[in-house]
Amino acid sequence: MSKVLALLVAMQLLASALTLPRGVYKNAYITPESAYPIYKQMREAKTLFLKGNVKEATPIFIKVLLKSKRLKTEKNIDQYDYLYAHHGILTALKMDEKNEKEYIKLSKKILSYLDKSTKRGIWEEGELGQFQMKMYRTVGNSLALLLYKSSERKDKKKMKEALKYIKKAEKYIRSDKDFYIKDTKEKITNAIAGNSPLKSEEKKLKITKRMKSKDELKKGFQNSLKSERITKDMKKTSKI
Repeated sequence: MSKVLALLVAMQLLASALTLPRGVYKNAYITPESAYPIYKQMREAKTLFLKGNVKEATPIFIKVLLKSKRLKTEKNIDQYDYLYAHHGILTALKMDEKNEKEYIKLSKKILSYLDKSTKRGIWEEGELGQFQMKMYRTVGNSLALLLYKSSERKDKKKMKEALKYIKKAEKYIRSDKDFYIKDTKEKITNAIAGNSPLKSEEKKLKITKRMKSKDELKKGFQNSLKSERITKDMKKTSKI
């Protein structure tokens, strides 16, 4: 029976979404410099992350944030490391649709933190300032899109919330590369006005719909094969 149980556990892990510990959502004590243990873990996580090993880096980023909630010494975690850890975790969450709720919750938390920490303005020429603006752009845009998507162009409250976040992101457009933010804003304002989807958006919606239906058929087929295998394994083990 142990082989069957192991198979079931493995399947469950593959199907499960990334659930974050509650402590990740608590505020940390920000200091001018990061404590050495945090700096060391951040260096390890960043190296993995920049090599494209996002899944391997994510547990370390989570450990860093949990540790920063416990430490309250002269050196804890600096703002750059704090933001980068969130950037890493949010990137991992974004890789799977199952994590949308966690993404929305964590991105709202970090954008709220950014609003408080940048009340006196952003030092645009510094490394921290550049990263703060990047977080506003990327996280603000992704959050707005997720809220817009979940509104299904019907829930006005969600669409207005999406508009609030995309307007924040729009403030920090730096070049033509960031004009995807303008596209997102146009989609949302168009939907709030009660207009039908834009032509470019309509094509994407049709493609997404087709892909989803194909994906559902594929998943259904794969699940039926897996259940057949498990049944066969159970029959084999029951005979032993």
